[in-house]
Amino acid sequence: NIPTPNPELWEKVAAKSSSALVGIQTINENRIIKQGSGVIVSSDGLIVTVADLWGPKGSIYQVFYEDKIVKGELVEVDSKAKLLLLKTKAPNSNIVELANIDYKTGQEILVIGKNFYLSKPITASQKGVISQIADGLITVDTSPNKFLHGFGVADKDGQLRGVIYLRGETTRESNMLE
Repeated sequence: NIPTPNPELWEKVAAKSSSALVGIQTINENRIIKQGSGVIVSSDGLIVTVADLWGPKGSIYQVFYEDKIVKGELVEVDSKAKLLLLKTKAPNSNIVELANIDYKTGQEILVIGKNFYLSKPITASQKGVISQIADGLITVDTSPNKFLHGFGVADKDGQLRGVIYLRGETTRESNMLE
């Protein structure tokens, strides 16, 4: 049996991790066409999310950080790594400290990000378990849904270590350090 941490631990992890998360909406032709979450990785406004949020030419990226809405500018899309970099002009003091982590099969993680409710970002989270590690992909068993795009992956210490992307019906994690 896998030891299950108490719920208070995961509440603390969510509280610690949520300040470095943003909500992202991709807007094209005055319509929201995609939305998800992202992780702030530098104090000058660099944000990592999944390439799934990449919109067609002319798309606008609206970034919700704390109580602000700022424009995100596309910096780069890496289709192979399935990552998208956005940059905002808003200074961010809450950033993710990146470090390698040695994941293990059976390890519990917290999938955490910003969802939207009545056009406001709210923190959402759910637990997951690492079920497989193969060829640089980490498969996470959790309840996949369309709102997990770009959600962060936090360990039991509250450190954000990756970004979730969806492939088919399986939720997978992409390591931000690769």
